[in-house]
Amino acid sequence: MYGLVPVEVEVSPTFSSDCFM
Repeated sequence: MYGLVPVEVEVSPTFSSDCFM
């Protein structure tokens, strides 16, 4: 789930950002 789902970004921007890093 490394920020692959755009919806995840809206639901948890922090989680997605952490995955990207």
